[in-house]
Formats: sequence, C-alpha cells, structure tokens
Amino acid sequence: MDSYWLNEYFPETLKKSSQRMPSLDTVHAALSQAGLVIVDTEPYEVQKDVKDLFLYAAKHRPELYLDPRVRAGMFTFAGLASPEEVASGCARLAQDIASGRFLEVTTKSRRDGGDYLFVTAERRG
Repeated sequence: MDSYWLNEYFPETLKKSSQRMPSLDTVHAALSQAGLVIVDTEPYEVQKDVKDLFLYAAKHRPELYLDPRVRAGMFTFAGLASPEEVASGCARLAQDIASGRFLEVTTKSRRDGGDYLFVTAERRG
C-alpha cells in the first residue's frame, strides 16, 4: 500500500489503512496455527474494468474518489479518514486531474509486484 498513488492525497488515511494489513509472515503464522500451509501466492494488479469498489479499485479512474458515495463504501475512507484530510486530498486530486499533474503522480507510484496478493492455502496431512 505504500506505493499507492492515493498516498499523495490521503497520507494519514493510507497509513492507518496500511497498519491494518497483515504482513505475509502474519498470514503464514495464522494459517499455520489453523493447520493450513500456503501453497501459492499470486500478485493481483487492479485492472481498469474492475467492478467492485474496494480501496484501490478506482486506481485507473481517480475521479471516482471525488464522489462521496464511492468513498462511503470504502472502509478506509468511511472508517479511518478524517473529514479534513478527505476535503484537502479531494481538492488536490481534482486540481491534479484537471491540470494533468495526476499522470506524473501515477507514473512515480508504479511498481512491479501487483497491488494486492492472493494467498492460496490448504490443509496438509
């Protein structure tokens, strides 16, 4: 989550959200305690045509984050964000979309390895 371009506009909110995400080691330990082992991991890159509106779903459609109805359906915004940061972040995001600066922000946030990681586990023995 540290590489999400959303950090440019909502840094404190993304920091809070990131702290809620378990590390792969934590996931591994929890699965192991449940008698499961990780058999595969697969990076997932958010696509332009994604339908569900989870936190990074509008990665390619930043204008959606300006809609309060969309943000209301995302726990990170609805449950972790301060109204002040949302207001200032949305204002800067709208300005960057209009000016074209948004392309620069997204270009510097690109990285390999996917946006999310799917983990497959199974019971052994």
